[in-house]
Amino acid sequence: LSRQFAFEYKQNFDALLEVAMPLNFEVARHARAVQLAILRALEIKIPKSALKSGLDRFYRQATQQKRILVIVENLQNPEHLDSLNLPTNASAIVTSRLRYPLKDFDVLNLSVLSDMQAMEMAKSLLRGRSADDSNFYLLVYECGMNPGAITDVAGRIAELHSVPLADFWFAF
Repeated sequence: LSRQFAFEYKQNFDALLEVAMPLNFEVARHARAVQLAILRALEIKIPKSALKSGLDRFYRQATQQKRILVIVENLQNPEHLDSLNLPTNASAIVTSRLRYPLKDFDVLNLSVLSDMQAMEMAKSLLRGRSADDSNFYLLVYECGMNPGAITDVAGRIAELHSVPLADFWFAF
């Protein structure tokens, strides 16, 4: 749903960036990576002087007039959102399996897909893959019935043409 919204309104922004929050979030490393990704998405070249004297000031100046949409997937801790140092004029869509209040955000609580919806989604994403329902159910169960996770895993499965769905979990 967040991706669908973002792509429908992409033309309203100078840049669109999706950030998948890792479970082992390290403030300094990941915040810097997000800053660099935003500058890359805006196609802004970073002068060497900015890297030497400090990226933060250059980043703030370069993004202050830009309209940026950031999708933050799988937020585990609301403090991590502040740590990303998103530009003040950026818009954000934040997804999380956890429920907690986020200041300055409108919250839309969505449930995960039902078993049947998740199975239909997986089957449509993996058209042409023959497998019995138990294999599809294992996929959606392991993904927590989460549409984003199902999409990501289905994409990985699709890349492994020679691996049967029943054997996918053992391919890694």
